[in-house]
Amino acid sequence: LVNERHRSADARLATEEAQRRAAAERKRTEEARAATLDQLHKVAEMALKATLELRRHGVRAADADFLPILDVAFRQAVAQAPGRPEPHYHMGRMRRAMLRPEEALAFQERALALDPGYAPSLYERAVLLAPHLGERLDILREAWWRAEGKRLADAGNLAAGAQDAPSGTRPPSDAELTEGDEKARDLHAHLIADLTRLEQGLASGSDPGLSPAMLDCARGLLRFYGSSALDDRRAARELLEHAVAADSRLEEAYEGLARLAITEGDIGEAITICTRGLEADKGCVP
Repeated sequence: LVNERHRSADARLATEEAQRRAAAERKRTEEARAATLDQLHKVAEMALKATLELRRHGVRAADADFLPILDVAFRQAVAQAPGRPEPHYHMGRMRRAMLRPEEALAFQERALALDPGYAPSLYERAVLLAPHLGERLDILREAWWRAEGKRLADAGNLAAGAQDAPSGTRPPSDAELTEGDEKARDLHAHLIADLTRLEQGLASGSDPGLSPAMLDCARGLLRFYGSSALDDRRAARELLEHAVAADSRLEEAYEGLARLAITEGDIGEAITICTRGLEADKGCVP
C-alpha cells in the first residue's frame, strides 16, 4: 500500500513537471513569435516609409531595393507564426505602395484567409477593390454610350449620339450599371462587406490599428458605395475631405473623392481633386 502511494505521488510529480516544462516551452515559443512579428513590423514600417517618400518625389527606380530585406523578415515571420495575418498584410501594403495592386490584393486575400476580421487587411482590400469597381463601371458606361450612339444613328438621329445631346435618354446610374453586371455586382458586394465589417469592428470598440484619417476614409467610402442618396453622398464627401485634411497624402481618399465627382458628372472637379493628390504625391494613382 505504501509503495502504491509512493508510485502515485511520483506519477503526480512527474505529470506536474511535464506540465511546467510544456508551459515554459509555450511561453518561449510565444515570446519568439512576438519578437519575430515585432521585427517584421519594424522592417516593414521602415521599408514602407522609404518607398513612399521616394515615390512621392517621383522616384520609382529604387522601389525593389527594399524588397529583399522585407522578404527575409516576411519568411522568418511566416515560419515562426504561420497562422498570423500580419506578415501577409505588410507584404501587401508594400506592394500597394509600389503600385502593384494585383500583387497587393493577393497578399491581403491570404491575410484575410487566416483572419477574416483582421482590420488592416479589410481596409487594404477595400481600397484595392474600389478602383476595380470604378474601372468596371467606366467600361460599362462607355459600352452604354456606344450602344446608345448606335441606336440613335440607326434611328437617323446621328447628331444626338453625342453624350451631351438632348436625346431624351438618361444614362444609367452607377447603381443601375452595377445591378446589370455580374462582375460589378461581385466587386460591389465584396467592397461593401469589407467596409461594413470594418465599421462593425469599430462600433464594438476594438482597436483597428488604423490612423484616424484611414478610419474617416473607410467610413466615407462606405457612405459613397453603400448608398446613392444625396445625404449619404454629402456625408461621404465630408468624411473623405476630412481624411485628406488629416493626411494630405492619403491617396485612397483622393481616389474616392475623384470617383464621387465623376459619379456626379463633374469631370472638372475630378481633375482638380487628382491635381491636389499629385501635388502631395507625384506617385498618386488617381
